[in-house]
Amino acid sequence: MKKIIYAILIAIVVIGTGILIVKYNIKEEEPVKEEETCQSITGGSFNVTFDTNSDVVLEDISVCIACPPDTYAQLPVLTKVGYTFDGWYYDSEFTKKVEGATTLSITSSPIYEKNCIKGYNNVTLHAKWNLIDKH
Repeated sequence: MKKIIYAILIAIVVIGTGILIVKYNIKEEEPVKEEETCQSITGGSFNVTFDTNSDVVLEDISVCIACPPDTYAQLPVLTKVGYTFDGWYYDSEFTKKVEGATTLSITSSPIYEKNCIKGYNNVTLHAKWNLIDKH
């Protein structure tokens, strides 16, 4: 009889130990990290500064992103005695020309914050002049 009681007690201890081992080996699930969701930017604007490389001073303008095409203004066409106006460029070395005649043609790079677009960089355009050959 004692053997049966010892066998039952050993079985209870073994089963209880197994339950404890299983219980403590179960890992609690880590909380799911929420990924940042970007708010959709369907508009916005950026400012354009004109470097005329002349005595002419032009006011800065604001260019609307995603506005109807008929709301975009013409880019200024300048005149200077003895020179022809060759257009507007993004850089002062005149390697990246603005292709087009309206403010719709101007591109601005987005400003990112945590992989989300938060706005747009302002742009400075440079006027290129070519000397008129009088020969």
